[in-house]
Amino acid sequence: MADREYTNRKNNRLQRLIRKAGFDQSQANVNDINYQAGRKLNKKLIDRLSTCEYIQRAHNIIIAGATGTGKSDIACSQGMKGCKHYYATNDPSAGTTGRTGRCLG
Repeated sequence: MADREYTNRKNNRLQRLIRKAGFDQSQANVNDINYQAGRKLNKKLIDRLSTCEYIQRAHNIIIAGATGTGKSDIACSQGMKGCKHYYATNDPSAGTTGRTGRCLG
């Protein structure tokens, strides 16, 4: 009984964090990122960011690039990963740092 209650509370907390973040792409997942050569993405860096160590160190990440390169997809997938580690995040498209940047924190 106690295990079920604990699991329900954790699931409710996760769903609340995701809902509060207001992601445009709430199904974004780090494992679904396309690493084809033309995108010039550093898989090791994205995997390292997925550990959410930068949050523990109180660092931010800025994702910059041309229109249509997938900044929002990467930001949402990192934000979802943060939620899964039970960190509060925000919608990356709401906090742009410029015309080509996205902010997640």
